[in-house]
Amino acid sequence: MQETRGAGFHPELRSEKIEQEFLKGTRDKDDGYSAFEATNLDLELYLKEKGVTEIFVTGLATDYCVKASALDAAARGFKVFVVRDAVAAVNVDPADGDRALTEMVKAGVTIVTSVDV
Repeated sequence: MQETRGAGFHPELRSEKIEQEFLKGTRDKDDGYSAFEATNLDLELYLKEKGVTEIFVTGLATDYCVKASALDAAARGFKVFVVRDAVAAVNVDPADGDRALTEMVKAGVTIVTSVDV
């Protein structure tokens, strides 16, 4: 939840490498699942201006934010990789995470592990 202790970056994250933070889900009644729904900047424009063609997606939750971000990135022409051992699903239904990964693969997303990258 925004502005709570758990909302910050992990203390061991090398935050000096972070050029820009993209905020999503910051408005009332705005779930903002996809990173491409950032409210402070246009993520697609930012990435294309930087010459980014490949995106590696990690985080929570496989069946919501990860899926939405990966599908939106693929639809915008990026080569997308989801790092399987660096994501976790909410799994309201125990198979939701696996279904989300299958849907992403069908959309052209490649599933990799952290060893692969």
